[in-house]
Amino acid sequence: MFSHEKLNVYRKALICAAELIGCSRTWDKRHALVDHLVRAAESINIAEGNGRYGQGDRRRFLDTAEASAAKSAAYLDLCCRSGELEQNQRNDGIELLARIAQMLHMMGAQ
Repeated sequence: MFSHEKLNVYRKALICAAELIGCSRTWDKRHALVDHLVRAAESINIAEGNGRYGQGDRRRFLDTAEASAAKSAAYLDLCCRSGELEQNQRNDGIELLARIAQMLHMMGAQ
């Protein structure tokens, strides 16, 4: 088992990315929004930063993952506004992304 697999934030990020990718499969693929949302969700990549030994490298990857969570939340808002996503789906996604971002922030502060 890799060290990142033990992290709760890693498991939550996997769930989030899988749910967003699964949800977007039914959307109109003409929207660039679908691609942007999927790429942002996939960028919440805690595994890459967790394997770094230098604190600066690790912090940079955690910052990138946290920023990707915020970007994913913004894309969820756009998807909701465009009618691709229901309000309750948006709210659930935002709640999960906010928790992921909070966990990443706490990891970086250590």
